[in-house]
Amino acid sequence: MIRQLSALEALGFEWGDAYLLSYSRDRWVALRRDTRRFLVADTLTGLEHAIQDDYRHHPVSRDCDPPRRSSRLSAGSGVVLTACPSVGARCCGGGP
Repeated sequence: MIRQLSALEALGFEWGDAYLLSYSRDRWVALRRDTRRFLVADTLTGLEHAIQDDYRHHPVSRDCDPPRRSSRLSAGSGVVLTACPSVGARCCGGGP
C-alpha cells in the first residue's frame, strides 16, 4: 500500500489540478474537473494511462481558483483525496 500511496501522490501532483482522484469499490477513479466525466480503472497505472489518453484527446483547463471544500471527491468509505495534495487547488468550470 505504501508503494501505491507514493504513486498516487505522484499522480495527484501531475494531474490533480485537472482531475479529482479517488479509490472506491476496488476501482481507481478520476473525475474531470471541467465536465464531471469519470474515468475508471482497475489499477493505478491503468488510471494514469486513461488520464493521459483522455487529456491528449480533450485537454482539461488548468486555470485554478483558491481551494474549497468542493475540491474533494468523496467516495463513501473509499480513499478521499484533495485535488492536489500539495496545493489543494480547484479548477474553474468544475461545478460547485
